[in-house]
Amino acid sequence: MPQPTVAAPLPEITTPVSPALRIVADRTQTDEHRLKPLVDGTVTALTPSDILLLRRILRDASDEDTIRNEAANHLQANQVADLADDCSAVLVQAGERPRFRSFAAQHLGLVWLDACKQNAKEKAVALQPRLNALLIDRDVEVRREALLALVRGGDTAGLAEAARLLASDDASDPAVPAMRDLALRIAGETRQVASIPRMRMFLTNPDPIVRTAAIIALGKLGDRESRAAIEAATKDKNLLVAGAAKSALAAIDRGPSESAKPATKETEL
Repeated sequence: MPQPTVAAPLPEITTPVSPALRIVADRTQTDEHRLKPLVDGTVTALTPSDILLLRRILRDASDEDTIRNEAANHLQANQVADLADDCSAVLVQAGERPRFRSFAAQHLGLVWLDACKQNAKEKAVALQPRLNALLIDRDVEVRREALLALVRGGDTAGLAEAARLLASDDASDPAVPAMRDLALRIAGETRQVASIPRMRMFLTNPDPIVRTAAIIALGKLGDRESRAAIEAATKDKNLLVAGAAKSALAAIDRGPSESAKPATKETEL
């Protein structure tokens, strides 16, 4: 698969940035103080220098994850064209940890989905291989973000990978158990009615996250045959499982709906 494109180095900032962003860039301040302008509405309209500063923060592997992610959020909100390249740079540069690499993958997926929605075909076509490449990334956290974005965009490779993960019992592939809850979630969201028998197998899985995902998915599909097992799960010691079971029961008892129909071209996410 093609590897993510490495972005060119960023130029130096030669003109003043806004006062609020000077605080964000000041590494002598506490992280809390630096973060505040990014989350309290202080940072609004961005100048070209502001944008360049936020891009530099995003791509600085030595900076704090939350600050970097909020920088990406502002770039995303302002539809900065270079955000995809910056995310790709983060994904391949040295010193990045799985957590922030997954943030970069998430933002890359959002840029791609936005291009798809806006019918920006050239941009969407250019970004899609980058996300496809992330399906075999070294970090499961990155794979998860890429897979969810690709599925929501109707990408055939993403849908095939989600189906593979749901069907597989390959103990040698660490992605199979690590992404099983996501595969179940996708099966429910994309209305994979044919996968219901497989999904039922995970109602008693030892992992409460997997049990929860199976319960939610089967509830979305209105699977009445799972009702007894889901009702029993309302007494699960894990509160997340029990809460999901109660919601799923309500969905099943409402009866068949559009959510129980297989996905078609018109009903894809």
